[in-house]
Amino acid sequence: LISVCCVGTEERWGGGGGGWWGGGGGVRCVFFFSSRRRHTRYISVTGVQTCALPISLATVTGDTLSSEIGVLSRSRPVLITNFKEVLPGTDGGITLTGEIAGILGTLLIAISAWVLGISSLGFALSASIIGGFLGFNFDSLMGAIFERHGLMGNASVNLISSIAGSIAGITAIIAIAALSITSIAL
Repeated sequence: LISVCCVGTEERWGGGGGGWWGGGGGVRCVFFFSSRRRHTRYISVTGVQTCALPISLATVTGDTLSSEIGVLSRSRPVLITNFKEVLPGTDGGITLTGEIAGILGTLLIAISAWVLGISSLGFALSASIIGGFLGFNFDSLMGAIFERHGLMGNASVNLISSIAGSIAGITAIIAIAALSITSIAL
């Protein structure tokens, strides 16, 4: 439980400002504690919330790996908003190396969710990779637009991107489930 809720504590101890809640740890706590048996007519709310946890983790893992490995890239980063070259470490800067590292990070979380029995392999892969990829790129977009200009801190950007990644991944799960039901009916 502590490791689930406290991933993202670097700002609390290192000094970025938002604490573990703003860094996305609170988002994971909400998903962890709200995963109780409740069902709607067609889809288990518990299943969606349980899948949201690894999607949130995939987003922040992808963001961390894309940032930390991307800054080591031999190629110069480009700004996600206009693809103009920027200095390494610039908020919103992306590289192909960083994107690949981020995708591998989301894949690691997806496989971990499957191995731990949190989700089926298909749902874990699709939700974590789609949600994680969109989430960590949304983080770069928010960094380029807001963080780079001092309008938001890193913790706020991480919080919003982990929520956005979770929403994207949940949407992917629902779409896949709907397509599966439709294909079975045909």
